[in-house]
Amino acid sequence: MPAVAQSPLGDTFVVARDPSGAAWVQYYSPATATWMPNWVSGGGIFQGNPSAGIGTGNTLWYAFRDSYGAYWLRKYHPTAGFGAPVALGGVLASDPAMA
Repeated sequence: MPAVAQSPLGDTFVVARDPSGAAWVQYYSPATATWMPNWVSGGGIFQGNPSAGIGTGNTLWYAFRDSYGAYWLRKYHPTAGFGAPVALGGVLASDPAMA
């Protein structure tokens, strides 16, 4: 199931996992009333469902659980692209959650 996060200004991000386990991001801009023309690949091999939240500067932060059960955190901004993945570690049986 995809994760959705929305900024106070209405910028909307969707994070999903494809059948091979890779992360994908989509972005909606209320200023132009359009979605990005294509999904953007965040890579990786994950399982379960992602979680997502909005940080400062209208930046999406999302988390996934990898095939070993460890959590990973990554940021995305529509104009700056992806930040480096951050390994949070662990061996967890449940999907991450953000508020």
